Amino acid sequence: MNKLLYTLSVLLVLLLAGCNKEDDVHAELGDSWYDLKDDPSDPVQHYIHELYANTGVVLVVDPDIRDYRFNFTKKNNIRVVAPKQASDLLTQGIEFARKIFLDIYPDDFKKAYFPYNIILADSILFLGMEDQTPSYHAFASTNFVAIAGIRPGMENYTEEEISEIKSEVNGKFWNDYLAAVKGIFVFPEEFYSVSEEWYGKFWMDGETPDDIDCHEMGFVDFDWGNTSYDDDPIWGGWWVQVPGKDLDRSQWMTFMFNSTATEREELFARYPLMKQKYEILKNAMKACGGFDISKVN
Repeated sequence: MNKLLYTLSVLLVLLLAGCNKEDDVHAELGDSWYDLKDDPSDPVQHYIHELYANTGVVLVVDPDIRDYRFNFTKKNNIRVVAPKQASDLLTQGIEFARKIFLDIYPDDFKKAYFPYNIILADSILFLGMEDQTPSYHAFASTNFVAIAGIRPGMENYTEEEISEIKSEVNGKFWNDYLAAVKGIFVFPEEFYSVSEEWYGKFWMDGETPDDIDCHEMGFVDFDWGNTSYDDDPIWGGWWVQVPGKDLDRSQWMTFMFNSTATEREELFARYPLMKQKYEILKNAMKACGGFDISKVN
């Protein structure tokens, strides 16, 4: 593909990346560079065809740079490593993606709110950090959500690992795509008002994370990026910080998908501010296509 054709192809897929009901635009079969034809004898190709035919969403199982690097305003600073192109692994990967993400949402929701592409990946690496152990389970951008972890050995994932991947994929879909990119999902101001007085608060007078109950303030967790211990005998000690608004949003959207109804009931019985923020987000999510998070476990 020459440079001009490559650029035009990138622009085409971005123009097809509408997500809301008013401006949904999807290519007809045969108009895309993806193979969307049906092959009932191949479970991978059959599912790709069925998903596109029913929802207009393209599942990409062999991504290359044109699928993920570019958006309207800047390049995505990532490299996506494609899964090994073995039929058994891809079939397993599709079943996994359905369990943790795709089948959580009905087809009408996918039609109205999903990005144009869902990308399956072995790994998602940030440029300049490719030599590090992959630790990112998902990435959401202008026209796609990428799901990592589709690799040999995935059948050995523990329930805890599955829950972690599920919560990160769905959390980024709602926080980074529906809210930040599309502006379809809106965090209500009343959500922030619950913990307003504590945003960014820190402790450095001998308190440890065990001494401070962040749930009492309506937070899912501490800001661990800014919480640390220094063993200097004179100036050292704990620096403990709770989240600001951005991290609070991210942590809550992850929590919405990695907690069970039983776990939430037990937590909310002890922490009324946690229950209050959950109910606010649950109602806000219902306003987005009628999605009911309380039915997801």
